[in-house]
Amino acid sequence: MLQTRHALGFAGLLALTACGPATSITLPLVHPSPFSRWGRRLSVQPFENDRAGLGERIAAGVRATGTFDLTGEGAQLGLSGVVARDEHGPEQQASRPYTCHRQVPEQRTRQVPRWVQDPPPPPVMGAYGVPIYQPTTGHMEFTTQTYTEMVDHPYSCTQLVRWIEGFVRVEVRILARTRPPQVVWQRAIDVSDRDEQTGLQGSDSGDRAPAPVSGPAVLDRLHGQVVSQVTSAMVPRRDTITFDFSLGSDPRFEQALNLVRADNLEGAEHLVDAIAQQFATPRSDSERAKLASALFDRGALRGFAGRLEDSIADLARALELRPEATAWGDLLRVMRGLAAEVDQSRFRGETPTSVPSSPEEEPPARSTPRPTAPRRARPRPR
Repeated sequence: MLQTRHALGFAGLLALTACGPATSITLPLVHPSPFSRWGRRLSVQPFENDRAGLGERIAAGVRATGTFDLTGEGAQLGLSGVVARDEHGPEQQASRPYTCHRQVPEQRTRQVPRWVQDPPPPPVMGAYGVPIYQPTTGHMEFTTQTYTEMVDHPYSCTQLVRWIEGFVRVEVRILARTRPPQVVWQRAIDVSDRDEQTGLQGSDSGDRAPAPVSGPAVLDRLHGQVVSQVTSAMVPRRDTITFDFSLGSDPRFEQALNLVRADNLEGAEHLVDAIAQQFATPRSDSERAKLASALFDRGALRGFAGRLEDSIADLARALELRPEATAWGDLLRVMRGLAAEVDQSRFRGETPTSVPSSPEEEPPARSTPRPTAPRRARPRPR
């Protein structure tokens, strides 16, 4: 079983958690930034119509991720934008029906049981004049008790509402400075929010006016949402992968699984690597099964350690030995997909496109004479 989840946070690339079945483990997987292929040097240009410094705040957010080097000269990527809307509306107030509650004492009664012992019966004279005493009996009596209980009583009152709304719309784009420059990412971010405070009127003792609301505070939160959307699109994306560690008949598989759960992936890989080396040339079905499990486990550990080529080779070989293991094929597809992402995001230098960036760079037009067929002489009339 293979599961992929979006991860909210990680203590590190090798942070591990155990969950699910006894052999199930969860490891983090990091997808590269989609902009790494264009380089790390990024220039953030001043945003148009930016009165609140939103462009500077985005630049600070990008710098905090550590994914790009912000520079003014020699940048390979340029981030710019236009603030189309950045405002809050007027403060508004309203009232609406509301239900308040009060605690009211009420007198109630209940029946309290009490055991009452009956008078003892007279003794019966036995042989030789010895009295025989009869067992005593009793009965249950109930008495009525009055007590006070606080009971919730709803009643009508009025809720006072004060609010203010904010709206931010920003068009952001990232330009790769190739020849010619090309837009590699563009998004219109439209967010809105409101600050709402409530009060009471007509209550027994809790009347209060709504607390003040702040339009700049609403805009500040919206600016933070814009920064979060831009930075999350630029930084590496993190997932978690849950899969079943393959356990063969060799006790070293169990030891390797315990090392994985103890955050020691390197030690676990050494164990399964020793098994794979021992049964590299299997001579029986049992040895072939051990080799397949060792190759799968080693391939999985190498993949989460970032050695994708070795991981794909091990997983493909394991699947050849056990083609019925469909879950192994799922993990192999994940590693191949990640390898393709890494290859696509690898920086390849300042590669120009086929279109020149200026007329001076256009290749000169070549004047090639048009071939003509040789002219035939007309026969003279006789």
